Amino acid sequence: MMAPMSLPADAPIDRMAAACRSDGRILGLLLYGSRAAGTSDAHSDIDFGVVVADAALADVVADRDSLVRAVGEALFLEDFGNPSNIHVILADGAAFELIVRPIGELVDDGPHRILLDTDGSLARALTVQRAREPQVASAEDVRKQILYFWHEVEHVATAIGREQLLWAHGGLEEMRAICLRLARAAAGADAEDDEPYWKVDGLLYQGLRERLLTTIVPAQSADMRRAAGELLAVYRSLARPLAEQHGLPYPQRLDDLVSARLAAVA
Repeated sequence: MMAPMSLPADAPIDRMAAACRSDGRILGLLLYGSRAAGTSDAHSDIDFGVVVADAALADVVADRDSLVRAVGEALFLEDFGNPSNIHVILADGAAFELIVRPIGELVDDGPHRILLDTDGSLARALTVQRAREPQVASAEDVRKQILYFWHEVEHVATAIGREQLLWAHGGLEEMRAICLRLARAAAGADAEDDEPYWKVDGLLYQGLRERLLTTIVPAQSADMRRAAGELLAVYRSLARPLAEQHGLPYPQRLDDLVSARLAAVA
């Protein structure tokens, strides 16, 4: 495994800082994530925060391709519907996320390093802005996940019963994803509804992580039935205390009915 590059020798960081320094619309540049926290490894990407005056936001976002070109040739450049948040893979293999932020909305939301602060306004803004609250699951979010799980169990039972193994595999994936969303809620972490696997390993206690890993199985009926049974057990261990915590009823009758159907195809 390659050793992680030291911060000063990291060419994409140096090039991004130089590009921002030469652009009068940009007030500052932040480095986020593992590289700011000192926990990066050979697999770490780079998380940039480009800070601009509020009035310059639209102009800088519209000209984002030029900023990226100053760092390198982009083979992949996508914003997935959020033009201020750009994901990039360069031809030299460097990968980074570029978030353009107006200084009026800047928050101290985790480990960061100031790479550029043209007039001191960036440091001042970070000292007065509160960190954002984690976007944790609400009681309604938890209720929906607790109930929706059984819809997926019903699909898995049908798919296994029909020997439609690709469908069964997809259903197991959804069951596991719901378990991960519930685990995130139990840990008080960001919900990440669309990406429940996102950096989740560090949130799971060791036993839960190992149990979930055992549910990643070959597309064989017997293995899938076993995995479904283990996911049921994991779900119950998470859903029951979360339901109690949020004052929600646990759907025991639904559990009895649908889990019996799954057992009948085993």
